[in-house]
Amino acid sequence: MTWRLCNSDPVSVHKHKQHARTNLKVGVITASDTRTLDTDESGRLIRILFEGAGHQVTYYEILPDDREKISAAIRIICPISMPSSSMAALESVRATAAPKW
Repeated sequence: MTWRLCNSDPVSVHKHKQHARTNLKVGVITASDTRTLDTDESGRLIRILFEGAGHQVTYYEILPDDREKISAAIRIICPISMPSSSMAALESVRATAAPKW
């Protein structure tokens, strides 16, 4: 499979993966009104999987199902100084991950 990065020459999947970062800094948020550090099995598993893959979990929090608190945590994890293309992707994630009240 071959695809293009912006207006560059075609890049193979293999070549793309050669340049991919393997040590990301990530944040994990569990949105729940009932989970605690002791009962947050999914959050624990996500952290284990990220760390096992060589990434660093720099933020972890269990938050109530509250749109403002979740949005504030996402802004901490992903500061506004991100490139506009990354911010557009983040806004898309925020829109799909936001609780549907």
